[in-house]
Amino acid sequence: MADKKKLSYKDWSLSSNITDILVTHNCVYVSEAIGYQWMVTSCSDKMNFVCYKAG
Repeated sequence: MADKKKLSYKDWSLSSNITDILVTHNCVYVSEAIGYQWMVTSCSDKMNFVCYKAG
């Protein structure tokens, strides 16, 4: 965020296994199809970014 405040979001899709984030999926996306809930995905899936840090 531009103001450097921490962002917390808890609306994970029930179909997302949060453990996957730590094991095989390092990226997330917000799915319009399921009410804008977070889903985990592989970083090799090409999508728009949620946040980005250069370098």
